[in-house]
Amino acid sequence: MRYYLKKWSNWLSHCILCLGNVTGAYTLCKPCEQGLPKLCAYCIRCSTPLAMLATCGTCLRSPPPFHRVHALYHYESPLVPLLLQLKFHQKLNHAPLFGALLVEQVKNQWYCNKPLPTLLIPVPLHVDRLKERGFNQALEIARPIAAHLQLPLSVNRVQRIKPTVAQTTLAPQERMTNMRNAFKVTKTLKHRHIAIIDDVMTTGNTIISLCKTLKKAGATTIDVWCVARAGIMT
Repeated sequence: MRYYLKKWSNWLSHCILCLGNVTGAYTLCKPCEQGLPKLCAYCIRCSTPLAMLATCGTCLRSPPPFHRVHALYHYESPLVPLLLQLKFHQKLNHAPLFGALLVEQVKNQWYCNKPLPTLLIPVPLHVDRLKERGFNQALEIARPIAAHLQLPLSVNRVQRIKPTVAQTTLAPQERMTNMRNAFKVTKTLKHRHIAIIDDVMTTGNTIISLCKTLKKAGATTIDVWCVARAGIMT
């Protein structure tokens, strides 16, 4: 009896939003999942929230170095506290949930009729920030994605070599300067189609800097998979 009670308790958990009971691998109940701010109207290139599906003026004037950004949600409540808890309060159990939600969309919507990228690269942290935080939230989200999709996951092929200031503290123009030459490819890049994994994309300057570095190293197609999209790319 104790064996079955323990097995059931491992299967039964609580929703991280409403604290109701949930079963299975998810830590979010169905009603709360359906209440997340799904991104429905956006730029078809960078996923900036728009009033309708279209290409935004920024992407038309200056096409970004990535092929396409795929984002699940607006960076709004009730999603924001969950992402902040993961990033700053070590709620690592949120990462597999975000990974599973991304996998579901990758398989059923974004790539149902086209080939998957051949390599996943989580946005790297500088070594000082990694020591301070203890983990890379983008990597933790990427781990279950790589496992479910059976794709290789790059942990140290790209490094963040510049100890950048937190982007949220800077003005848009300062963010571009802050991220310039921030990354370095440390190993031969044989993969041509890559997916970058991140938790939140705001102005896009971090992603743009990383994409430029990867393209110089030989990547030809770069997609971005992120949990949330916020702000306007500049």
